Amino acid sequence: MTETYSITDLAQEFDVTTRTIRFYEDQGLLAPKRRGQTRIYGPRDRTRLKLILRGKRLGFSLGEVAEMVLLYDSDPGEIGQLHLFLDKIRERRNGLERNHFDRLVHFLWGFLMTYPLREIVIRVSLVRGFWAFLLPFLVVVSTSTLFELIEWLAAVIFGGDLGIAYLGTQGDVWDAQKDMAMALVGSLVASIIIAIVVAALNRDFAREWSESLRVKRKEPLGEYEIERLRARKG
Repeated sequence: MTETYSITDLAQEFDVTTRTIRFYEDQGLLAPKRRGQTRIYGPRDRTRLKLILRGKRLGFSLGEVAEMVLLYDSDPGEIGQLHLFLDKIRERRNGLERNHFDRLVHFLWGFLMTYPLREIVIRVSLVRGFWAFLLPFLVVVSTSTLFELIEWLAAVIFGGDLGIAYLGTQGDVWDAQKDMAMALVGSLVASIIIAIVVAALNRDFAREWSESLRVKRKEPLGEYEIERLRARKG
């Protein structure tokens, strides 16, 4: 007798939600039999679900996973599926190699933008010391975060495989965080180099740094300052 599974059995075995399994069924990747309102899954459905989840863990798009799963039922069978799977692995490996270049670009963004941003901050706002290093660093990190948010928004708008391709995570769920971290590291490295050079050439560097952190105005601002300004205006 052929072994059968309920949707709860498969969800517990593969540690996924029943909603996820129903989604793959809606996509035509699973075809359970019906007994009234109850779904009855066979060994073939179980194997298909295993292949789907394995492909998703490796970072394949749903379209690529569907291609491999559907090949499971075609004439080439397991041999054809194996060849296709190996081809996809090679493509994924190339994608991961390209991802290293993507990391380099984010690092260079942080590294190369820190100095000109520091020049702008110093010339426009006349800040010195600690703040002349912190403000450019924060601008680099915030703009890097903004770029990732724009990519995410575009992926949401495009949707599907096109959105995933545009996002460019290439199977790495932490891709956005790693990109931002590389920009942060690049800016930090540039800031350290700039600090070393400035400290070597400017004898007042330590004094300027200390002075920039000293509280210049001890009176509270916020609501107290608002009241004072309103009183003066009245």
